[in-house]
Amino acid sequence: MSENNNEQLKMNTFAKVKGRKKTPLTNAEQEFLPEILGPVFRVIAAGNDPVLVRDEDGNETGEVIARGTYSILPIAGRLANKLTSPLTIKTKGRECIFNRQQCAQLMWTTTFISFEEIKLWVVDGQEGLSAEDVRVVKLSDEELKRIMSGQFK
Repeated sequence: MSENNNEQLKMNTFAKVKGRKKTPLTNAEQEFLPEILGPVFRVIAAGNDPVLVRDEDGNETGEVIARGTYSILPIAGRLANKLTSPLTIKTKGRECIFNRQQCAQLMWTTTFISFEEIKLWVVDGQEGLSAEDVRVVKLSDEELKRIMSGQFK
């Protein structure tokens, strides 16, 4: 976990998704993701998910790449007090930012992360979240209180 105390607090960013005509509900949900999810998350588990690489025709190439997978809990936003289980966000083409030892300790530590370009996807009745990048966020007690009280805009 690399932490740089000189960096300014960087909140989540959300992807600008051009909506499809056939998915107006999903398009509307994407627009409200910042309000629903909030600016930062508490990470409770993380790791790598092996993914088979496919070519343009959808055929497996035999190559396997790792994708970072993070189980998170929103600490602000509309879902913060309503979730009974963690959300999962996967980073495309990026390995987990935590090593094995750090992953084993996440459940017992308070570590905050934020993501770049969060996107909601829906395929065949399944939904999920993906992001382009992830970083550890160091929060002071004052910043944490402010964010949890909903003052993060």
